Amino acid sequence: MSATRSFDVVVVGGGSAGCVVARRLVDAGRTVAIVEAGPAGTDAAIRHPERCFELPLGRYDWCDVTAPQPHLGGRAVEFARGKVLGGSSSINNMIYARGSRVDFDGWKAEGNPGWGYEDLLPLFRRLEDYDGDVSEARGVGGPITVTSRYERHPVMADLIDACGRAGVAHNPDYNAGSLEGASFMQFNIRDRRRLSAADAFLGAVLDEPKLTVLTECTARRLLFEAGRCVGVEVSRGANIERLNAETEVVLCAGAFGSPALLLRSGVGPANDLRALGIELEAGLPGVGANLHDHVLVPLSAHAARPFPPPASGAPGYQVTGFLRSRDDLVQPDIQFQAVHLPLPSGDDGLTVLVILVAPESRGRLRLAARDPSSPAIIDPNYLAVAQDTEALVAGLGRVRDVLREPPICEWLSERAVPETDDAGDLRAFVRQTAGSFWHAAGTCRMGTDEMSVVTPELKIHGVDGLRVADASIMPTVTASNTYAPSVAIGERAAELMLASS
Repeated sequence: MSATRSFDVVVVGGGSAGCVVARRLVDAGRTVAIVEAGPAGTDAAIRHPERCFELPLGRYDWCDVTAPQPHLGGRAVEFARGKVLGGSSSINNMIYARGSRVDFDGWKAEGNPGWGYEDLLPLFRRLEDYDGDVSEARGVGGPITVTSRYERHPVMADLIDACGRAGVAHNPDYNAGSLEGASFMQFNIRDRRRLSAADAFLGAVLDEPKLTVLTECTARRLLFEAGRCVGVEVSRGANIERLNAETEVVLCAGAFGSPALLLRSGVGPANDLRALGIELEAGLPGVGANLHDHVLVPLSAHAARPFPPPASGAPGYQVTGFLRSRDDLVQPDIQFQAVHLPLPSGDDGLTVLVILVAPESRGRLRLAARDPSSPAIIDPNYLAVAQDTEALVAGLGRVRDVLREPPICEWLSERAVPETDDAGDLRAFVRQTAGSFWHAAGTCRMGTDEMSVVTPELKIHGVDGLRVADASIMPTVTASNTYAPSVAIGERAAELMLASS
């Protein structure tokens, strides 16, 4: 017989948004349980920024793999997703990027009041402790340290200069509302150590009696009574337990975990669930749909002379930029990120990730079986829309132009991969090398139409006592890294919950 415990709120997923929701509710006097499938995560590799590349696809990762992608020659794509307290914020590259005014105003224009840029700006400001210049756009004193002042690597400084020569202007703060231009990155690093969401939000309340953190604990299914979600069935090893939620359950398990749990619990497309023998609780055709992700291709250049090592506590990547693949776009659809890493050949060199951050292609997550231990089928349908390939080809061309300019060209040999400028060859290169930037979104889309899953208040349509708060609710993924907007989603969710209680 399973044990039962009761809390005011059960949060499924101890990642970027889940940590925020839990902290804000505990501060308000609620009893909260966090259900996290991974361990607490005290590994030194998590703490030390220079070791961040050791973490993806390792012991703190779900190690997801997509279905074979027909537009990538049938390749399956690896996808890193944090399986550890702090979620992906404990294994990512620590890049702090909010998104743009265009991103959030777009959400609002789709029928989501309260989600525009001016609505979210106060949340971003109170969340962050920014070390840069004071402005109306930035905040100080918040729980998230945002580090912009660190030792500039000489190769990265020269890359910024080359960007300007190639027509990519310097943007001193891509978190001030507009992404466009080349910038030194801002990081979630405090005192030369990674600052995960768990560090920022849970560290000070881990001993608080109102907070229960259940690590290495897997959510099996949601529990319903008369159309209301009343708890979560979880397993820890061989033990199955029922966690009752007196007020609400909040899903913060990410763009894969949240829709998968809904589907296993009978919330989703009716015909698909019945075909798997899952009893229907709420027929919502949009659960698992609208799956999209940032897609990257690598542009590598060999070093003409040895690169200096990065300073201690500073990552070996410091420059990012945002540009438009076409002049008619309202904002950049291409991001690039320069990484000092040994090339596959073992030679020293520079890899620039060219990333499509406004993909038009859409896929779906669906269940393979009703068994909670059976992985979901992840099908992002990468590059299904031809324009996505064309945008990446244009992005490769623009970044190659940057690498040909002084002073960065003086660090590099003439050998680069891909070596061609032919558009057809570049399209083939994109299809052969495209991978994920690990920023999946959209599978529990926020909105009011029949394919939306949650309301602008993040409540599941037609189900009481249940919300979603993570990147899955994004109608369209932000045109930059998704950690900071996921934290803001968690902050907004807690604000909405407290206002309604």
